[in-house]
Amino acid sequence: MLPHLRPMDPGEILDGAFQLYRRHFRAFLAAGLVPLAPLLAFWAWVAWSVWSGAPLAGEHAGELTALLLFGAWLPGVLTQGTVIRMADDAQMGRPVRARAAFGEALRRLPVLLWASGLTTVMLTLPFLVGAALATRLAAEVATGLAGAALTLGCYAVLAACWAALAAGWTGTLPAVMLERTSGSAGRARSWALARGGPRSVLAVWAVGLVLLWMPRVSAEALLAFFTESTDAGLAFAVSALLSQAAAAFSVPLVAAARTLLFNDLRVRTEALDVRLLTERLAPAAA
Repeated sequence: MLPHLRPMDPGEILDGAFQLYRRHFRAFLAAGLVPLAPLLAFWAWVAWSVWSGAPLAGEHAGELTALLLFGAWLPGVLTQGTVIRMADDAQMGRPVRARAAFGEALRRLPVLLWASGLTTVMLTLPFLVGAALATRLAAEVATGLAGAALTLGCYAVLAACWAALAAGWTGTLPAVMLERTSGSAGRARSWALARGGPRSVLAVWAVGLVLLWMPRVSAEALLAFFTESTDAGLAFAVSALLSQAAAAFSVPLVAAARTLLFNDLRVRTEALDVRLLTERLAPAAA
């Protein structure tokens, strides 16, 4: 079966990701739920314990908060690797095999984790350092309204640089998974391809960011709402459970969109569609 490849606009890429999600819903959902199953079971146990009357000890609040913030990182990377393989197989006209994709993602997991973790550090650390320096510089140079305006201007420049880097590195994990590159080579590959379709890259990255953070923001809103009328520990546990469960639905969708974007950029910059068609037709011509 010949792959259906052609240049797409951002709306078509996102619509294609939703179509893949609906067409392979069980496989994509399993890719999101299976890696998160231990974490979901833990938060369900915490919520049930607090509901049954067991107090949520204050000395464990820091550990639980850290688990909520960072505990889903490894499962999320494993989910992304699995879905990237399945989405690429589906787009290229190959059979979608969830178990085979999961096994390949497991084998590539150390590289995927290294690429994801280092990319996050490279995005976060300079922004935090730059924000601190900008605040200090603005306080020394100007005060009052002028100082606040200077600080906001510095923050805006930092945010724009952060967004450009984050969007440009959107294809890092697809490159690592599909082309079996290292983390640094994956970032370089993603950045080079992003230059061929910056509008699509920014649009898909922005929508993906909203989809990834929406569950957590919704859970925080739920926490704030219920804290007024119920036990804060129970509200925290329930919101953590809901945010992790929602991530099981959103992470596969975002991974599928990034895979379609990665292949679309290859079509635009490397004529991937023409090359694959030539390779498929060459044996028949011979």
